[in-house]
Amino acid sequence: MSAIYVLKDGVRNGPHSPEVLGSLVEAGEYSLDDQYWIEGMDDWAPLGGIITTEEAPAAEEASGEAAGGILFEAPGIEVRPGKILLPCGEIEPGMVRHAFAQIESVHRVRPLSVAIVLGVVIAAGLLVEFPRSTLAHWLIWGAILLFLIVWWLRVLSHGLRAPKSVVAVDLTDGDERLVVLPPAAAIKLAAAIEAVRSPAAS
Repeated sequence: MSAIYVLKDGVRNGPHSPEVLGSLVEAGEYSLDDQYWIEGMDDWAPLGGIITTEEAPAAEEASGEAAGGILFEAPGIEVRPGKILLPCGEIEPGMVRHAFAQIESVHRVRPLSVAIVLGVVIAAGLLVEFPRSTLAHWLIWGAILLFLIVWWLRVLSHGLRAPKSVVAVDLTDGDERLVVLPPAAAIKLAAAIEAVRSPAAS
């Protein structure tokens, strides 16, 4: 799992796990305006993007919605005390040994730099006059240009794609469940499952 670092008052703190980070925010150690960074990110981002705090729980109880106490909800996924519903089926909280988010490190600077250089080379190949007097010259030039364009597209897509993330849920019977989610949602889901799992399962 990628470590999460927090920048507060100009001081870098961490690394923290999602569970610990959530409890530190709830305790007031960090605010949602403080910045976080996970390996592979280009820049720091506000903690509010991956951590949410429960506001106005009394209003929920008054409306009767707090009886279920939904900690995390997404299409096909629901986590509440006594119930963990994942796309692969329902899991008893007592069966969960550990849940954690694995976030892929994405290094964008190098792929984007290579994409820029390749773009310049392709543009030069189109603009500069090369002797293309025979069919063989045209075929060689076209093949090289096609190769460079395909390479450029692959490098550019690698530099622009979002990091892959998955929540791994280890069960007491040795089995494992995997749920693919965006990084922020994966961190929240792992923290929610950790919050409802039975301490006896540890």
